[in-house]
Amino acid sequence: MNKLFVCVAAGLACAAPSMAQNISVTQNQMGAVERNNPVHVCATVDANVKNVAGYKLTFTFPMNWEVKIPDDANPTDYTTAFTLGSAAPANAQLAVNYNKTTHQLIAGLTGPSGMDGPGVVGCFDLVPTTEAAGGALTLAAEANDPLLNDVTLTATGSSLMGNACPSGANASGDLDVVDVFS
Repeated sequence: MNKLFVCVAAGLACAAPSMAQNISVTQNQMGAVERNNPVHVCATVDANVKNVAGYKLTFTFPMNWEVKIPDDANPTDYTTAFTLGSAAPANAQLAVNYNKTTHQLIAGLTGPSGMDGPGVVGCFDLVPTTEAAGGALTLAAEANDPLLNDVTLTATGSSLMGNACPSGANASGDLDVVDVFS
């Protein structure tokens, strides 16, 4: 009878549901958009994320937002735009692609060992142009453990407020008036 109880108890322990592993977008936009004022965007994982050695993070944002590159000396090196955080794998290798046409930043990172959450995987800055649109800031995330097994993550996005000034408007939204009769 004791053997049966141990087997049943072990079976129940093995069948217990696992906790969802979550990754979300956080950003620091507090109010109305100001042209050239960056919004800091991060991918953050919760405490349920365990043993992740690699991530592919695809951020999609509204029109007329641009990824800020901190190194003006190399304006096409978007790897410098993405900063790794405390939940990124140790000694991670990073590759970043920015597609202005599809309004996406894709960051791929991988390390030799897995990391646990909670914490920030990585961050970058978005800069609104004069006609930056408001809308969804989405994240598609793929992850794997050190043995290249898939790790299922549930991703949650955010949103950005835009300024979408009409053509001929200045950054405050007021129309510029030109005196054509002078």
